[in-house]
Amino acid sequence: MSNPLLDAAIKEAYGKATSSVEYINTLEISQIGVSEPIRICQGYINRNLTVPGEGVQTFLATPFRFNLPKVDDGGLQELSLTFDNVDRRIADFCRSALTYAAPIEIKFRPYLASDTTTPKMDPPLLLFLTNVVIDATTVSGRAVQRDFINTKFPNFKYSLTNFPGLANL
Repeated sequence: MSNPLLDAAIKEAYGKATSSVEYINTLEISQIGVSEPIRICQGYINRNLTVPGEGVQTFLATPFRFNLPKVDDGGLQELSLTFDNVDRRIADFCRSALTYAAPIEIKFRPYLASDTTTPKMDPPLLLFLTNVVIDATTVSGRAVQRDFINTKFPNFKYSLTNFPGLANL
């Protein structure tokens, strides 16, 4: 992997790809206006993992899948996410989150089962969930690295301090 944010330990684990190394992929789903984020981990075992600045947090076991974006010059790179809608927790969160104008944020943190005291990517990968589709068995959507849809444009103010030429108009 060429990601400079990944810890050396997880780069080595990915490189060796032995069956004795257990990876724990986690997602934290949050939104401004919603009180508690949802913390989930892949697999079937709940995990107590250390989140920097927040201490030990419980990540609930929830099956989810993600497909990495294709590598090309097509512009915006998107990650496809699909969550199993077993206990409806994620569906309920997304339904309530869609009523707010703020984007749904997703933080991806990989851990090694042999060291749950720190994530192996610092800072975590921050994504924004878009195009959410909820059905009886799954919640799916696309995750992008920048939230271009909710970005203000123009995102700066025209003033005489920043643009002295405006005084000539």
